Amino acid sequence: MSIKKVKALMLTDYYQMSFISITIILMQIFDSLSMLFWSAASGECTSPLTANFGLVAMFLLTNSFTLDEQKGTKILKKTMPYTDNEFVLSKYLMPVLFVVFKCISDIALSLAGTTMHEGGMSANFGETLAFHIVMVVTSMLLLPILVYPAFFRSSYKTAVKFFTVVGTISLVGMMGIMSKFVKDMVTQRSFGRMPVPAGIAAVAVTLILLVISYRLSVKFHSKSDS
Repeated sequence: MSIKKVKALMLTDYYQMSFISITIILMQIFDSLSMLFWSAASGECTSPLTANFGLVAMFLLTNSFTLDEQKGTKILKKTMPYTDNEFVLSKYLMPVLFVVFKCISDIALSLAGTTMHEGGMSANFGETLAFHIVMVVTSMLLLPILVYPAFFRSSYKTAVKFFTVVGTISLVGMMGIMSKFVKDMVTQRSFGRMPVPAGIAAVAVTLILLVISYRLSVKFHSKSDS
């Protein structure tokens, strides 16, 4: 596998949807900055926007499959010297890089925010951080895990229908989960908590599912005709 080839494929996707990529980056920066203010106010790792922003970002990022289909770059890429692993990896790396960027920036800004809190870092900071990281990872990787194999296995129209159903259910479900924490967020300045070991386990399970999804996508892409 060539890192240069994977990078070239990712850059191709970026140039095809540069406006969408920049929009996603700006959304994540805005959300991360909100961490600073919420942490300064509560002493905890808190943000009411993360999960919804994460899902919206992945909705936009999945648009790369649409552009490949519309512009014929999917067929063009199949004629070029890219392996199945390289092509599929270029699709999966985008959301993974966004997750890494988001986690690092959120941890740094929430820690900075707690230094401005009158009472310093809350005793519950670790649990709220664990909950927040799980929200970041699951919201931003849920759609790639469930939907990407469909794009590599099925026809474009079938995959889009599946994506629409799964994406809508995910978005509505995540918004429902988030709404349960709004009252606590406003009245108690606390968003959500999770034991750190449970958070680590949840992230580990999500990453395992991502690897399984990736391997399925490679298998399906190798069998595709175009």
